[in-house]
Amino acid sequence: MARRRARDVVRAALAIGLAFASVTGCYRYVGSERAPSLGGTELRAHLTDSGSSTLAPLLGSDVASVDGRIADATEASLVLLVARTTKRDGASSNWTGERVTIDRGSIARYELRVLDRKRTLLVGGLGAVAAVLTAKLFSLLGSGGSEPPSTMPGPPT
Repeated sequence: MARRRARDVVRAALAIGLAFASVTGCYRYVGSERAPSLGGTELRAHLTDSGSSTLAPLLGSDVASVDGRIADATEASLVLLVARTTKRDGASSNWTGERVTIDRGSIARYELRVLDRKRTLLVGGLGAVAAVLTAKLFSLLGSGGSEPPSTMPGPPT
């Protein structure tokens, strides 16, 4: 009975760990040889010096790159739902999806946001192992008092 309970606890912990792995995604940015134009694409646009100056009233001064999701694209410009801007000194600011139109001539290069499968599997695997170890620890510590008494006590005398 105790062995079956321990096996059920391990299975539940493994399921929790796998669920953790499926929602914990690690991402990275990779260079793109062509300008993306598909709506919904997540990217980082590195600005030219003149683009940074032109967009300063909208993005702030000295912005080197803009992270966001493409809302609309034409041959001349991108409309991004901005998630973050990074200045040339490395300081970054989080945004909440404000729409900013960026002329393609203001962009020096693009990087696309992609799932990093190796890191995601590593983090998910570590989460699964931690869940299993935690479940085993609790099954060892909490094993007492779970069995019902074998006989019912008699009436008081």
